[in-house]
Amino acid sequence: MTNIHAKPPALRRTYALCMVMTCALASAALVGCSSSKSSADSTLTADTTLLIVVPTSAVVAQPSRLSWPALAVGTKSDRVRVMQKLMIAAGVKVSSDGDFGPKTGVALKAFQREKQLPETDATNQATWLALVSEVTTSSPKETIEALQLALRINKYDVAVSGALDQPTIDALAKSRADSGSVAQGNASVDDWLTLIGTGD
Repeated sequence: MTNIHAKPPALRRTYALCMVMTCALASAALVGCSSSKSSADSTLTADTTLLIVVPTSAVVAQPSRLSWPALAVGTKSDRVRVMQKLMIAAGVKVSSDGDFGPKTGVALKAFQREKQLPETDATNQATWLALVSEVTTSSPKETIEALQLALRINKYDVAVSGALDQPTIDALAKSRADSGSVAQGNASVDDWLTLIGTGD
């Protein structure tokens, strides 16, 4: 028996739709057989209509429930390291130790002022959208390191080398396949959200 729970969400939805349609076709076939019987044995008439209700969730892709992480003073995590690497790539002086201390808070507000964003005590969507960018072979070393760290957060085994090498490209492709994304080419904003977003 196929274990649909082992499949990525997008494939599970497709598999569920196929099962629904298969059941519908089987039901239609049974109705056809019943209607060929004599009127004494059949409860269906020529005007009988077979109504099939397909659950909306089986055919409509659900929107992403991921949110950009709200990192603030006191947070210690690999997502903080990703943020710090991206700020370094943007020219902000900050340590990339994964510890969101007071100095990182000062660096965050300096970055927000530079980008003419409201100064906040925690990262928000506007800040992340200013931090992340398309990743290419010519991207700053720290940007590529941030991408590699984000991949490692999601258990993809890549080295944090700062080089956009084949293992990193393969891991990005695997992340897209696992999340049901059809994106291709360089890492984009959607890839960043998939890799470092929080929620479900």
